[in-house]
Amino acid sequence: ASLVSYFNQPGNATSHFYGRKSGVGDQYGSTAYRAPAQLEGNADMISIETQGGVENADTEPWSAAQLQALAELHAWIHLTHRDIPLQLMADSRPSTKGVGYHKLGVDPYRVEGGELWSKSYGKICPGGGKISQIPEIIKRAQALVGGAEEELPMAIANDILAKLNAHDAEED
Repeated sequence: ASLVSYFNQPGNATSHFYGRKSGVGDQYGSTAYRAPAQLEGNADMISIETQGGVENADTEPWSAAQLQALAELHAWIHLTHRDIPLQLMADSRPSTKGVGYHKLGVDPYRVEGGELWSKSYGKICPGGGKISQIPEIIKRAQALVGGAEEELPMAIANDILAKLNAHDAEED
């Protein structure tokens, strides 16, 4: 279900986006501003939380619907924020840009010179099962933007954002 009521509580850190297993997503804040979830991390990050991984955080993969929704969201992010490339981040160094995951900026996994994205030592999110799927998300996002990046960026971006913000009446 939506996390709006959870994130609207004082003290709960809000991400920019949330993606359910069904592929339905919510946007909780503008990507023009730092999300409260980034208070310990990089102010330039766009944060995405996803449903799942509570019981098997290191092994549970994203659902097929989540994979597609995440690809569409990353395509939109890339088209909207031209300085975010559709490539896998190798570390949390300030010069590294692309699609990353929380574990990159957490000790003991953080590389020398990497930014500290959380003080929670040993935090593994989103977990190995999901991390292994990130190259597929990037591949799908690259296919979505294809050669139309210069010709129709806003049409593509608006379509993707509309789909992201669509609410499934059965899940709300």
